[in-house]
Amino acid sequence: MRELIDDLMDLAQIESGAVPLEREEVGLRELLSEVADDLERAAREKSVAVKVIGDGAAAALGDRRRLGQLARNLLDNAIKFSPKGARID
Repeated sequence: MRELIDDLMDLAQIESGAVPLEREEVGLRELLSEVADDLERAAREKSVAVKVIGDGAAAALGDRRRLGQLARNLLDNAIKFSPKGARID
């Protein structure tokens, strides 16, 4: 619940222009691997397999923290709403 509140507060600040976004090149596979590692326990408890695949050279220009929040939200939802024993790639 705390993470949800923090995300909503961050979103409100971004939309108001109060938070400058730090643009940098972000390695997507590395970022997704970090997020998957952070959510490993939740995936294990649900018996869901998470595998990060893709080109290690893929990158995006953006704010690393915000992209991490986005990836975390997507993967967290995928874990929560996937059936037990599912595989998420």
